[in-house]
Amino acid sequence: MPKYPNECKVTTKKSESCKANEINLLCNEGIPQLYLSSELIIHEVVHDCNVFHLYASSSLGYGVCPYCGHVSSQVHSRYSRTIYDLSILGERVVLHLDVRKFFCHNDDCCRKTFAEQPGDEVFRYRRRTCRCERVVARHGISVSSNSACRLLSDIGICVSSSTILLPIEFSKHI
Repeated sequence: MPKYPNECKVTTKKSESCKANEINLLCNEGIPQLYLSSELIIHEVVHDCNVFHLYASSSLGYGVCPYCGHVSSQVHSRYSRTIYDLSILGERVVLHLDVRKFFCHNDDCCRKTFAEQPGDEVFRYRRRTCRCERVVARHGISVSSNSACRLLSDIGICVSSSTILLPIEFSKHI
């Protein structure tokens, strides 16, 4: 009888430690690379209970007033936004954005403060990234909202069937 009877056997099942190593590598190097072109700095990536939590802020040192176009660097206050993104390796992704509010020093502007719009990946007043909104809209257009709800939950996007119809309405105006 051979000393190691299964030495030529190829296994595709990964051990827990191997998966943990892959997740650590993904958290430290892989995920921040995905957001390089979006004017966001990923400060920390935490993997907890099958969810990747990304803590980020804008990479710009200034904000542009959306009402008058005036550039300002004087920060008024900060607040946190929670935004959902597409899943990575079947695990949900939650983006925690540190958003700054700036003073607008333009005397002709109707607003005294404004919130920065961090990156190209986040719409104003939305809770999902642009690419996540596009996936929801595509599913909503291609199948019924109830079927889309089930399909989206399989890929880590939790939305109700009535919410699926909203991006379709928004996309008409984009």
